[in-house]
Amino acid sequence: MCILSHNAFKEGRTSYDCMTPSLRSEAKVERSVANSVTDYNLYNLVVTRSEWEVTSNERSVTSGEWEVTSGERSVTSGEWEVTSGERSVTSGEWEVTNGERS
Repeated sequence: MCILSHNAFKEGRTSYDCMTPSLRSEAKVERSVANSVTDYNLYNLVVTRSEWEVTSNERSVTSGEWEVTSGERSVTSGEWEVTSGERSVTSGEWEVTNGERS
């Protein structure tokens, strides 16, 4: 079971840590995070604790480790699979921002 705990206030945002035996995630959001056993809702992002799948509109990103920031919503990781419509990209490292992909 993933435990979501309050960590600290950074730049006017609330930082949360989500720890599992093999995965770690830190999400910085301006307001609150909906906590349940199966998933966490971060505005338009849906994060499942099992596969760490982040979905935003038509974007879908899966990885073992990720960081999500509100506003620009940049996502970085060691391995990503980014899908949007009919397009699918896999790379060693990705940074996804709100409005454009790089």
